[in-house]
Amino acid sequence: MNVRALSLFGLTTLLCPALVYGYAYTANDGKGGILTNQTTGIPIVWRENSAGFRFTFGSAFNTSSEVAMNDWNALGLRFQWQREENSQATPCDRTDRKNAAGWRTTTCEGEEFGDAIAITTRTYEAKGDVFYHVDTDIIVDSARKWSAYLPGPLTPDGFGGVVFHDFRRVLRHELGHAIGLDHPDEADPPQQVEAIMNSTTGDVEFLQNDDKLGAVMLYTFIDTSNDSVTDPGTSPSVNSAAKGGGGADGGWLLVGLGVLLATARRRHSRQIKG
Repeated sequence: MNVRALSLFGLTTLLCPALVYGYAYTANDGKGGILTNQTTGIPIVWRENSAGFRFTFGSAFNTSSEVAMNDWNALGLRFQWQREENSQATPCDRTDRKNAAGWRTTTCEGEEFGDAIAITTRTYEAKGDVFYHVDTDIIVDSARKWSAYLPGPLTPDGFGGVVFHDFRRVLRHELGHAIGLDHPDEADPPQQVEAIMNSTTGDVEFLQNDDKLGAVMLYTFIDTSNDSVTDPGTSPSVNSAAKGGGGADGGWLLVGLGVLLATARRRHSRQIKG
């Protein structure tokens, strides 16, 4: 990161503290570990400027997936998603460095979804103390009632759920995790903001200002062109030659082939707000 970018971040923080700390993200802890739902620290981002994504939901749902993907791309971040047509990637292979999304009746471990309706798994690679995304996968509970696109307020079913889930807004949320964002309403302290990235689904259908600001800040102030990242404000620069990839939240660590990988499951409760 150059000095100009660092100075600009400091100025922005002073002028807009409420905006800067609204969103939450997964961060490096500076000690070779990972912290989720953070509002400060060095974010874990994709090092590359683009990555492919394979959607295997079926025609109408694949179209909604691409719309959701393009909503994030429209922010003009240095990182852009690309629709992957020819990949054989599957969403339960977390080490193939290929990103995929599809239906499942159970989690990849064979467990029930529980109160989650979709799960994003992100895999990181580290060299030194800095992690980058290297793989991300999304699974969606096929046992729920889904509409490929259901605009407007969701209709309660009278039993604490909804008649149909809107697939498109759920994919917007999951793809936000895939670029590194977490739940602002689960940060410490919880952020009281309107966001597609909040932990429960509801009538928020599109990316909100908080979602957009979070994505822009992650990919504007982290400079990977010279293999370095800087925490604007507290931490020194850390050099890394790690390759980029896709994400996850806190969990277990794998050590193999001289590379440190971290992966974990993110389970989201996608229920209508009471």
